Amino acid sequence: MYANRAETLAERYHSAAEILTFYAQLVTGNLPSDEPLDESITRHLHDLSRATREPKLTEARPDCCPCCGAKPGVAVLRPEADGSRRALICARCAYEWPYQRILCPNCQEQRFDSLPIYIAEDFPHLRVECCSTCKRYLISSDLLKDSEAIPLVEDIAALSLHLWATDRGYTKIEANLLGF
Repeated sequence: MYANRAETLAERYHSAAEILTFYAQLVTGNLPSDEPLDESITRHLHDLSRATREPKLTEARPDCCPCCGAKPGVAVLRPEADGSRRALICARCAYEWPYQRILCPNCQEQRFDSLPIYIAEDFPHLRVECCSTCKRYLISSDLLKDSEAIPLVEDIAALSLHLWATDRGYTKIEANLLGF
């Protein structure tokens, strides 16, 4: 599933094709044998493979994963009733949990005017959700605009959006598997 989506996006977004191809090889275990893996990538893949996807922390915080306590890596908007609901997805174990729509997952800022959202023409189904208070951001996949999107893979494809946000002084709440 992840590898197939990465290959599809590699054909669509030529600027991210190389990194998406690498990601597809990484998640399928088809890397060339001479390709050394960074320790953080190996640890991340291990965490994903053994994730239970069941909440287990007794003192859960809404801004952290209920399974492993890590910060969110991406957000997703899923269809619900006449609109959509927001959820966060853990950067470490990929667990998804519901989260308030107008609230920064890093500092809990609630003022609408402090939470700008940017959409690039090249990625109409992706949103850069920023917080001008703590200067953090997340990439969010809008499944109303692309029902086949896989948020963790879309985050890899959105390399240009990460660069855009970084150039404007924002820092991602939690880095993805490939470090951005």
